[in-house]
Amino acid sequence: DIDEDEEEFDVATTDENPVLLDYVELFADITKWLEYDVLINNYRGILALPNGMMLSSGWESAIFGLLAALSSQLYTDVLYLYSDFGSPMKRDQTLNRSIEGWASVYATKCLSAATLFGVYEAVRAPTSRLVSQLVSGGVGGCVGSKDYDLCMETYLIDNSGVSATNWADSFSWIIPLNDQESFESFVRGAAVS
Repeated sequence: DIDEDEEEFDVATTDENPVLLDYVELFADITKWLEYDVLINNYRGILALPNGMMLSSGWESAIFGLLAALSSQLYTDVLYLYSDFGSPMKRDQTLNRSIEGWASVYATKCLSAATLFGVYEAVRAPTSRLVSQLVSGGVGGCVGSKDYDLCMETYLIDNSGVSATNWADSFSWIIPLNDQESFESFVRGAAVS
């Protein structure tokens, strides 16, 4: 039984063509990211709803991601249809794609890119703020404050840069240390007991 499985595996791996880099797909991915970057840098903050309210950065990025994916997929299909670049199998699939296939490919590519870019942008700001709060030492400095948000805002403004020499001490509020040890010595295992 094990020998049969190994034979099936050997047959399956020898019949397949070696995996080569598909330059059309590489071009499509690079194009999608570059187009998204151009759209976000040139048009951020100008998309509005019909009632005049501005779209959130997450929705705006989702729309830009959708547009970049749409354009990238158009380039991909044109290259597969009118050139000899890329995988012959993918070229044949593109040439023989049905109307439902075209709709499925474009919907999948556009919606997945919109989700990727929209979620990325929606979580980027809160995550980078949290990391800044942790690394700057603001969380430890503001623990117990009556107005934590005001303390944190002030701390981030007054202590915007974190030097490489004190980054470890920024987390000293996590582990209670005695007055003879630093966080760095605790991490190294040389803590005084």
